[in-house]
Amino acid sequence: MLDPSPKDNPSLEDGYEIRARLEYSEERFAQALDWFSRGIDLDRGNIPLRSGRGLLHHAWGIKLKERGQDPTSHYRQAHEDISYIVGLDPARPEAWSGLAMIEGYLAETLVCSSLDPSETLSNAIAHADRAIALDEKYASSWMWRAAALNIRGNFKRNTGE
Repeated sequence: MLDPSPKDNPSLEDGYEIRARLEYSEERFAQALDWFSRGIDLDRGNIPLRSGRGLLHHAWGIKLKERGQDPTSHYRQAHEDISYIVGLDPARPEAWSGLAMIEGYLAETLVCSSLDPSETLSNAIAHADRAIALDEKYASSWMWRAAALNIRGNFKRNTGE
């Protein structure tokens, strides 16, 4: 027997997303990741599933960082998913803003590892600027731009640049 395809029944995609978000809300990240990924395997261009998986990786990275563990791989996976969305629809300010957010968190991780975050911060600022150019009223873009500028200023001050 063949598994039904979301293309045959679009509500199946919603089921994957709903199940993934339920697991995510309970911080069962591995199970949520599995549900998001299974849905994406069926429809690689599903933006809500991609966005959800990207935000899941971001949240998982934050939890790891809070526990003193390296969040970098999850931040990079989040970046990959959100970049994919930008590739599908470059007119989405929330995707560009999401990249700025993730890059800000990556930059903080670099700083904590005594590494130079300059390139990552430049990318974060550029992505926030792109989001602002698309929708200047999308407040998150301004916030992530300011956060990146703050990290850059603190890094320069602390390193004597």
